[in-house]
Amino acid sequence: MSKRIIGSGIVMVDKQGNSDISSDQEGLGSSHHGFKGEALARTQAELNNALSGLSDILYQTDEAGTIMMVSGACEAVLGYQIAEIIGRPMASFYCDQDERSRLLNDMLNDGVRDREIIAALRHKQGHEVWVATNVHLVFDAQGKFLGSQGIARDYSERKRQQQMLEASELQYRTLYEMTSDAVMLLDDTGFFDCNMATVNLFGCASIAEFCTKHPADLSPEYQPDNSLSTELSMQRIEHAMVQGSNRFEWLHKRADNNETFHADVQLNSMNVNGRVIIQAVVRDISRLKEEEEKAQQLAFYDPLTGLANRRLMDIKLDQALAECKRNKCWGALIFMDLDYFKKLNDEHGHAAGDHLLVQVAERLKHQLREVDTLVRYGGDEYIVILSQIGETAKQANAQAMLVAEKLRAEMANPFFIQTSERKSDAEVIEFESGASFGVQLFGGDQLDPSTILNLADHAMYQAKRAGRNYVSFGVQGK
Repeated sequence: MSKRIIGSGIVMVDKQGNSDISSDQEGLGSSHHGFKGEALARTQAELNNALSGLSDILYQTDEAGTIMMVSGACEAVLGYQIAEIIGRPMASFYCDQDERSRLLNDMLNDGVRDREIIAALRHKQGHEVWVATNVHLVFDAQGKFLGSQGIARDYSERKRQQQMLEASELQYRTLYEMTSDAVMLLDDTGFFDCNMATVNLFGCASIAEFCTKHPADLSPEYQPDNSLSTELSMQRIEHAMVQGSNRFEWLHKRADNNETFHADVQLNSMNVNGRVIIQAVVRDISRLKEEEEKAQQLAFYDPLTGLANRRLMDIKLDQALAECKRNKCWGALIFMDLDYFKKLNDEHGHAAGDHLLVQVAERLKHQLREVDTLVRYGGDEYIVILSQIGETAKQANAQAMLVAEKLRAEMANPFFIQTSERKSDAEVIEFESGASFGVQLFGGDQLDPSTILNLADHAMYQAKRAGRNYVSFGVQGK
């Protein structure tokens, strides 16, 4: 004999589904039986009330998996009335009807009597409902399997949230793994995770090998601004921890061959369960830096000699004037023009002329300080900017004359010129060019850059008229 629930009530049913109601009715004639009937009715009513208030489904099956008892919550979860469930196989409600037998056999084979099972059941309207069930297997004293009983609850919302979380994690992991940027995680003990792009960028064999590296192992000792990498990296990390993020350029080093590369670095700080974690995203920008340097070279430097061009000269002259004004001192601009450049071009061609211009640039550089600016102004004209060469005009005048005479003497020495780009056809000739120099002093804001340049140019032409291979000073230098 077993129990059957009708509505929110419970009745006993046998294997054929026959109820036990008639036997109780026969006993109503006696007071003893009446007392027992009243007690049973009260107990049944109390149980019905308890079951009707539960949001979880209580159920019981026999050894064949047929549902012998179920509570009223089945309608809210699965859409079925109790009478539509009693007597049906439990497996018939599974989306995969073989799944129930597999789960039951696993428990029997493992010798486990209690287990939580999460499975997809089919709602009466046809859609999928995820249910979490605490299953208990029932055995008699001899160990014979009698059936199962359990408590099931609607798991659909939690399953939806779990699937969303898994999808989000999969998306994040996919982005994490598929991005070409190196992504790494570190805490106060060092690196603890990274993607494969990190392994490849830094020349490591595996993620495990990378995580053994200290951040200092991945940078040269000094950064391009001569800062110690160890000290500067701590400043960058501390900034990210305070501000939440920090982005900057960094010179990194590979672990396998110590080759350096420029990188764009983004640090993001996050607190995970009280643990501060830094996410570092590193992008190799070496090619970009090379392109920037090429663009800067084209914009500010002469392609033939590698010297500063007119655009950079304007910037450097403005800087020199500002320094002289700030420090109350004097500087000078030297305008130089080769004396017989046209003759060389006419007799031996432009290849010979270009070779002379390159040699002139090299000779001038060796006679100047690193702080001085050497410019190819155009054609065979060169300009030298001397900054802060005297506290007075007299001192600056003497120093400028010393430098100009040194350059004049150097230009008077003969040059050995290759007359063709093709070495097999080239002839090396000795050529004496010489040069004429115009010098103009400047101090503070007494003269603007354009005036300084014009006065130096005028002084240079005075040197030409004086017989060439000569140094002439502008009006401020007299």
